Amino acid sequence: MSDIFCHHVAHPILFSLSTLSDCSQSGLSPLHVAAFIGNPEIVQMLLQHGAFVDQATMRMETALHLAARNRQVEVARALILHGATVDAKAKDDQTPLHMAVLTGNVELVALLLSARADPNLHTRDAYTAMHIAAKEGHPEVIRLLLDAGASSSARTKQKGFTPLHLAAKRGRLNAARLLIQAQPKNVNAFGQNNLTPLHVATHYNHLRLVELLLDHNADANCSAGNGYTPLHIAAKHNHFDIATLLLAHESDHMQSGNAESRSGFTPLHLAAQEGHIDMVSLLLQHQANPNHQSKNGLAPLHLAAQENHVAVAQVLLDAGAQVSPVTRAGYTPLHTACHFGQLEMVRFLLELPNAPDINQRTQLGFTPLHLATQQGHSQVVQLLLEMGADTNVRNQQGLTPAHIARKQHYVTIFDILKTVTTTVVSWEEEREELGETLMLDHPDDMREHPLAESDEEAAPSPITPRKTPRTKPKTDESLASGASYGDQKSRTGTFSMGVDTTYLSVGENDDIWGQLEYMRSTLSDENTSEIASPQITSVVESAVHSPIPREETRMYGEAAQVGGDWELESENVTIIRKPVTAGFLVSFLVDARGGLIQAQRHPDLRFLIPPNVISGPVRIVCRMLHPARVPVPPPMNDGDGFACRMLELGPVGTRFSSPIVLEIPHYAFLANKNREIIVLRSDNGETWKEHPLDANDQTVQDSIDGYFDSVGTMDELRQRAVHRILTYDLPQYFALVTRVRQELILIGPEGGQLTSAVVPSVQVQFPQGALHKKIRVGLQVHCIEQELVSRLLGARVSVSPIVTIEPRRRKFHKPIVITMPLPKSSVGASGTGGASSDNASRSLIGSPSLRLLCSISGGTSPTVWEDITGSSPLSAHNDAVSFTTTVSARLWLVDCPHVTEVVELASRVYHESMSVPYIGRFIVYGRRHHQEEAQLRCLCLTDDPVEKTLEAQEGFQLLATGPQIEVLDDHPYWIETAGNLVPVAKTEEQLQLTVHAFH
Repeated sequence: MSDIFCHHVAHPILFSLSTLSDCSQSGLSPLHVAAFIGNPEIVQMLLQHGAFVDQATMRMETALHLAARNRQVEVARALILHGATVDAKAKDDQTPLHMAVLTGNVELVALLLSARADPNLHTRDAYTAMHIAAKEGHPEVIRLLLDAGASSSARTKQKGFTPLHLAAKRGRLNAARLLIQAQPKNVNAFGQNNLTPLHVATHYNHLRLVELLLDHNADANCSAGNGYTPLHIAAKHNHFDIATLLLAHESDHMQSGNAESRSGFTPLHLAAQEGHIDMVSLLLQHQANPNHQSKNGLAPLHLAAQENHVAVAQVLLDAGAQVSPVTRAGYTPLHTACHFGQLEMVRFLLELPNAPDINQRTQLGFTPLHLATQQGHSQVVQLLLEMGADTNVRNQQGLTPAHIARKQHYVTIFDILKTVTTTVVSWEEEREELGETLMLDHPDDMREHPLAESDEEAAPSPITPRKTPRTKPKTDESLASGASYGDQKSRTGTFSMGVDTTYLSVGENDDIWGQLEYMRSTLSDENTSEIASPQITSVVESAVHSPIPREETRMYGEAAQVGGDWELESENVTIIRKPVTAGFLVSFLVDARGGLIQAQRHPDLRFLIPPNVISGPVRIVCRMLHPARVPVPPPMNDGDGFACRMLELGPVGTRFSSPIVLEIPHYAFLANKNREIIVLRSDNGETWKEHPLDANDQTVQDSIDGYFDSVGTMDELRQRAVHRILTYDLPQYFALVTRVRQELILIGPEGGQLTSAVVPSVQVQFPQGALHKKIRVGLQVHCIEQELVSRLLGARVSVSPIVTIEPRRRKFHKPIVITMPLPKSSVGASGTGGASSDNASRSLIGSPSLRLLCSISGGTSPTVWEDITGSSPLSAHNDAVSFTTTVSARLWLVDCPHVTEVVELASRVYHESMSVPYIGRFIVYGRRHHQEEAQLRCLCLTDDPVEKTLEAQEGFQLLATGPQIEVLDDHPYWIETAGNLVPVAKTEEQLQLTVHAFH
């Protein structure tokens, strides 16, 4: 058949081809196809007629690569005889020897080695032929490689694994035995994070391989980078037989059974956390200490209590575990069980003969009842009350459990507690006295030291997968997973070494050969992960199996399906992998794995959700709404404005066990730092309040805890016009509001002083007794440019900054003293008031033109000014003036020669100065109707991209785009034309454009 094909088909093709180097779109030449199919006669004919033996495809594969991939020994021999480069490198530096070793074809490997193929060449990820042979378990190939001088100690690029590591991972017993014989010291070779072959074999539960390694002097007590020994890993994953073998191998059971990780956790901690009762019993039988506490004080009983493993707790107590060990934060196992709502564990502990103190306090003064209330566990609250918990105990913030229930909006729990709380007379009075801030208490976390590793060994291919011809292997579990103490359900992290081999269409169907495809496969196609510092409220990190495809390809034909998995992984022996990275339009699904989710329409809008902050899958909805579409928008004071469109979120009331981070792009102009952004929230769409959590750099880092790399500082986000929100739950709406900067301070009966950071010479002095109880006092200083005053009223009028004391219309029991700078103008003479250093003159204290204006209206009421100069004497202090008042108000010094008109003139300046500044840019569109006539449109854009404008849809051409500048909302901008532009308008009318943000 081959002779008939050769003479009756190949010859006409050869004579009809203009060149033998013609290629398909994927770079396949006739020689490539013939080599892959495996027809030596056609290969010989093509070579004799001048085909280039080393011609490469788009993937840089030669014919010898394809012959090796498909086990075509005779074709490979013919190519070598015609001078094929034996060590030719494909795109990821794979050689024909790598491919031949992968297939396990001994004859083909021997042929290439006899042709002087270099056995120590490595791929881009530093895989040698020996790594591949060890991973695939080809002992005969390993012998050939060793005889040819291949190194058995070479290490991969990312994880630093030797071939023995890979044999241990795959359970290749015979391959491992040969490698140990070749280099015995490799039994204790360290990869990245100090992982040895014994760690890897233990994780994958390869009992016989563990036994082989121990028989060849593998160190059973060697520690990984986070301090985990093989026994830690066996205990965590309940590999009972391996744990028994490891304990039997060590004579000092006390040392091995109580080996500490870097954070002080023993194998017993991990077994107790996972609920492996047989493993717990085995460790206790081998002298594991049931009272061993980690560096932050966590004992095994804390972890059993957190996970509701009652049977494990009983075994620990029978072995002598203390019932109330205390962590660094003051948590006992009872506190822990109440915090996580583990009803059975709470009942078990309280019914013990030596039951723990039900009213014992943490470092922050929280009792178990406080914690159950804080987390909303109503059944636990009921049980604690039945068992005699004291409802009147107050924490360090002065809150009883009922106060916490009220602040957290737990209506059912509050109704239960308020009837049995006897120390509160008026809930409303106590609410005002204690303030709105709620201090939450969190348990100590079970975390290991971070050992960051790169996830970038394999870049995603731009080609979209067409089909997946076989089922994905089950993802492996995370080796030596650094765990975190605080989640309600244990979640086992994945040690993802699974392969996702995907087939991709590269060319059109071929009439002769049928559909030729390249298979997308890699030398490091398995997921990478990272040992990272876990989130405070996670127990064991959950990892995501997200294959990282690579661009390496192969011919797909009938023979390629036998043993053709080109999936030499970028070995993944780490503790935890990063959360999911994804995008969304309106909604996205999040689960215990967490994620970094970015809006596709607004790239800077991101959700940073750490792992294990939510127990089950939740579809989160996020929409950007125009403020006018909200039924009850938030109340706005003078000078307030929306910094961006509002966020509508759902499901409303979704709670997270620790805070998540939202990053929201805004368009408020904040360059001069006289303004700020505050976050308002509405849980029901009707009432609004200020969001209580402050998203400063430290709190954000504590929350995300090293899971996300691309988290900027507050200063970096400010430069990018992005604002950050830290939240435990999802309200119905979030609104970013830009306002004049406000300093806040808590002042009580002892008095105090409030100084402006914007204008330090503005001070408010509260004498002792001015207030009878502590309240939060705010100070706003709004600076007005003299240029604005001169443009509106002329150069003879000058003004001071506007000083506002919040809350407005508050009556003080004693007069407070306010100091503010005198008005400053560019004209006038200096006098006794003192001249400033910037060559501008100050107003004179005794001048009748210097007036003190006051407005006591607050909230959303319009500001009404009145002249109170006669009722408030002024005192000079260099360039400043002081006076007293008994009411909080908005105050302003104005130097105006027209005393009778000062209120009217000042109101004009005030209303003009209260325009909200935004970041905007002007753009110009044009469309020609006639040779001498065209239509121009000038727009000011704040949040919309250029592509979304109506003009872009109507076929206008973008002519010019200005830089981002400060623009004022509801403010006219005048348009002038020059050159050959003549506007079609009345001559007395000048063109103008009024800016309206988000319209």
